[in-house]
Amino acid sequence: MRDRQPMWAKIDTTTGATSPNRVACSGGPANRADGPGTGAAAAPSRAPREPSAEAPGVPGGSGERTDPPPDEVFRHLIERLDDAVIVTKAAPVSAPGPEIVFVNAAATAITGYRADELVGRTPRMLQGPGTDPAALGRIRAALEAGRGCREQLLNYGKTGAPYWFDIRIVPIESAAGARYFAAVQRDVTRERAVLARLKRTAERDVVTGLANRNGFERHLARLLDGTRRADASNALVMVDVDAFKHVNDTYGHRVGDETLRGVAEGLKERCRDQDLVARFGGDEFAVLVRDVRAGELAGLVARLDGAVIHLDGAAPLAVRISAGVIHLDGAAPPAVRISAGGALFAPGDDAGAVIARADRALYRAKAAGRSRVAVVDGGDGR
Repeated sequence: MRDRQPMWAKIDTTTGATSPNRVACSGGPANRADGPGTGAAAAPSRAPREPSAEAPGVPGGSGERTDPPPDEVFRHLIERLDDAVIVTKAAPVSAPGPEIVFVNAAATAITGYRADELVGRTPRMLQGPGTDPAALGRIRAALEAGRGCREQLLNYGKTGAPYWFDIRIVPIESAAGARYFAAVQRDVTRERAVLARLKRTAERDVVTGLANRNGFERHLARLLDGTRRADASNALVMVDVDAFKHVNDTYGHRVGDETLRGVAEGLKERCRDQDLVARFGGDEFAVLVRDVRAGELAGLVARLDGAVIHLDGAAPLAVRISAGVIHLDGAAPPAVRISAGGALFAPGDDAGAVIARADRALYRAKAAGRSRVAVVDGGDGR
């Protein structure tokens, strides 16, 4: 297999001619701190032709040339792009990073910096605490190999405001051997915000505000991966609202929804910050418990049993919630309680195995008379 050579574009800076099938680049930066230039990257230009009487628009021919030179056309094009264009020297890739030699108007508009504040510095000035180190590592590896790359990054403008952009980086080289990287950056902040909102909606229960089953399954998969790597002690607790159908049938779905919200708040109050409470579906909830010892799980599940919801009346429009208790004006109907079953993760578990064991513990609690708790350890397969 032949060695792959860096994909540097070649150009003859004296004639503007490029090698076959190469991207052209010529001249100096068009938007520099020291004034206009001829463009850090320019469109391919044709080799000059001898004037002739048959060539209109060429000095010495039948008329004067009216078309602007290609580098001027390219410079105007770059300045009118909505995408930011930043050109840097190819070295050094390591600290302090490659030096910026050109920015277009869109780059200054997106970042908030003037051209003279960017030129001469490194793009690393735009990075911040939210910039993905893994993406930066992939970019650095590509630059060190002289290759182009594409990533999405979070950067920060002059005011400190974050913005997302899709970046394409390509290597370019002059005939004299000067090497550069040209980065074309498209602002995708709005698109990322829309995707994040859709993701939150897809993983959030609209009644309780908790994670829904989609969100729960994603967190469970992550926790299972962590267990296999670090041998962490984690557990799953399944929670069921006892006699919830009676609440819905007697007081209506509005009170039923308030009951679910009350249970959700009660569970969150009794769980630790690192634990995840989710609505699994219907009247069933799930709690992912992180870093718990086998002897601690029973006590934690018993604490969840304290999240009892008392319906003290029958007026569905006079609902108020405090400390996980729902109060209704009027006569007191039976209390609404929960049953819970917990299971520790076991080595080699997948999501189905953990859920099945926690469900078995829950059914055991309900079979014992409801309003009960039950726990199985990671090795209990019954």
